[in-house]
Amino acid sequence: MNTKVLLWSKQQNCFHIEPMSQLLMKNLRAFVNEKSLNDYHLIGTGTDEEVRQMADRLRPSLTRRDEQRAQQQAHQPT
Repeated sequence: MNTKVLLWSKQQNCFHIEPMSQLLMKNLRAFVNEKSLNDYHLIGTGTDEEVRQMADRLRPSLTRRDEQRAQQQAHQPT
């Protein structure tokens, strides 16, 4: 089975799906080089279909966050 991971970026407010093996290789490389990866956080694992369904269920939260950010920026003085 080719396990996939669902990653979330707080900074970009988006999801990313990639093979678990790819994430593990990046994490190992970061460990060896003593560097952090990026702002993506693991929020789920499963088959490709399972993580895509999870992303679909969670996507309204991203939309809501985008709307809240836009409202906050509209109310900030320039």
